[in-house]
Amino acid sequence: MSRLLKQSTAFTFRVGPFLDSTDGVTAETALTIAQADIQISKNGGAFAQTSATPTTTHDTDGWYQCPLTTTDTGTLGPLTVQITMTGALPVWEHFLVVPANVYDSLVAATDTLQADVTQLAGVAQSLTDLKDFADAGYDPATNKVAGVVLVDTVTTNTDMRGTDSALLASNVPANFADLAVTAGTGKVTVGTNGDKTGYSISGTKTTLDALNDTSTAQVNAEVDTALNTAIPGAPTADSINERVKAIDDKLPTGTLSDFNEASDKVTLAAVTHTGATVPTVTTLTGHTPQTGDNYARLGAPAGASVSADVAAVKVDTAAVLDDTGTSGVVVASASKTGYELSAAGVDGVLDEVYEGTTTLRQFLRLAASALWGKLSGAATTTVAVRDEADTKDRITATVDADGNRSAVTLDKS
Repeated sequence: MSRLLKQSTAFTFRVGPFLDSTDGVTAETALTIAQADIQISKNGGAFAQTSATPTTTHDTDGWYQCPLTTTDTGTLGPLTVQITMTGALPVWEHFLVVPANVYDSLVAATDTLQADVTQLAGVAQSLTDLKDFADAGYDPATNKVAGVVLVDTVTTNTDMRGTDSALLASNVPANFADLAVTAGTGKVTVGTNGDKTGYSISGTKTTLDALNDTSTAQVNAEVDTALNTAIPGAPTADSINERVKAIDDKLPTGTLSDFNEASDKVTLAAVTHTGATVPTVTTLTGHTPQTGDNYARLGAPAGASVSADVAAVKVDTAAVLDDTGTSGVVVASASKTGYELSAAGVDGVLDEVYEGTTTLRQFLRLAASALWGKLSGAATTTVAVRDEADTKDRITATVDADGNRSAVTLDKS
């Protein structure tokens, strides 16, 4: 009997026993089963190798672990797995790949088997049919049907149940069909309204004709009147009058034509004026003009002036160059004979991280062990490489029978 497998689900099983092809009795316990050795046939199709590189290890008495991937179990129906190895008799296993609902119901016991009734007595059915009454007989006069989704045309509904608060034809106005109601908003569009009773236009004008009679000259006259009206002493806050008055209060007494730039003064408020352009200032009351070498922020010069002090510094600098013999001397970039790094400088180079968290010093330790360190465990799955002083395992690697490393532990200290 074929074993049930859940569709598109990875599965590892025991396959065997692998027996010696000569005597048919001796268990083969050291086989190396590769991807190409595991052949599968899906739903009667041609055999092909498994979809992924397997990890097959011997269990006991010639039985081995054999993994199947989600791709291997992705097709419903029969699934045959066969393994043929040199020196051993062929081994195979039959499976039946079933939907998740079937597997979870029959094997895992985590679901219930889905069973949909589509026919009764050979006739296709739906949830709205009345076949429930087939055995006892359906009497329209006494039986009631609950949960009816769709019925044919009703010719007579005596109690009108189901139409509570519905708009009946007897209550609909004669011209109801002429209304254009916008879906979603409920707004009604009126085509022609011949009765304007009660309509009015707000304001001093009462007719559209009066509004149309307003001329440009009338508008200009209203604006001129507003501009020629004196600004009140306490204008409304944030109004045009209030803004104009604020500007006017900052101007000198009199009109702008009376302002004399040479003699009149403008008092600035104690605020910061950013980006303002100030013309040349000849007299700044309360401040002494700064000229020549007497600029106060430099402090008093040691000599006759700041310029004299700067010149004295230049003379002293030239004397230092002459005394040290470095005046006009340029050291060539290639003249480094005799230069060497200090011990701290060498440590800085060796302790520089060059990749990940590994420094150059640690890399050299690992490289020395890998090149000439003692090696042990080469015939096993765990290989160890000693450090140069043979005091510790510098490199420990987990390998398979082909020497492929799957895990590496490094001692960089």
